Amino acid sequence: AFSAIAIENAKLYAELKKTFHSFIETLAATIDARHHLTAGHSHRVAKCTVGIAREMGLPKKEIEILRVAAFLHDYGKIGIPDSILAKPGKLTEEEYTQMKRHPALTKEILSNIYLTDDYKGIPDLASTHHEKLDGSGYPFGLKDGQIPLGGRIMAVADVFDAITSKRDYREGMPDAEALELLRENVEKHFDPEVFEAFERYLKKELASGKDEKKKPS
Repeated sequence: AFSAIAIENAKLYAELKKTFHSFIETLAATIDARHHLTAGHSHRVAKCTVGIAREMGLPKKEIEILRVAAFLHDYGKIGIPDSILAKPGKLTEEEYTQMKRHPALTKEILSNIYLTDDYKGIPDLASTHHEKLDGSGYPFGLKDGQIPLGGRIMAVADVFDAITSKRDYREGMPDAEALELLRENVEKHFDPEVFEAFERYLKKELASGKDEKKKPS
């Protein structure tokens, strides 16, 4: 009888976990769908983030938490006007200042959600994808070790997807060109170990034909 209850509880936990992850992915897709060119962005960033984390040998549980944070990294954009998010051209300085609020808004929103101990770090993780090693990032101006490893991983995944994806005012950059641009900013913006892991991940993705960058984001 005890083993039957244990099996039933395990099934219930697995179903709850599946529901949770499905809900998270739907939330992310809702934000991305506010503009046709950002559709799928959070999915691709999460996929790339997980790939980098695996290349770095992170524990399975940490990768699961990081995957959730990556899906929700842009959730604060819910507080940014459509006129800015969907603007068919480069943002003005004032608009860019508003846009830069979204990681802090992500943290603020996610901090109001009840999260179990395992997931309590998600609001902080999700809000650090625009921080840079030299402290010139936003919203908190963190640098070096102040930026959680997950944030450093998401930074690479997010920038790579953004610059290789088409926008109203430009075409997406070819993968090789984007890789070189990221390389030029290693140590200044990006963690060297994270970048090396990303290179290994991207090489495998391209070799397997799974690269999703050709799709608009």
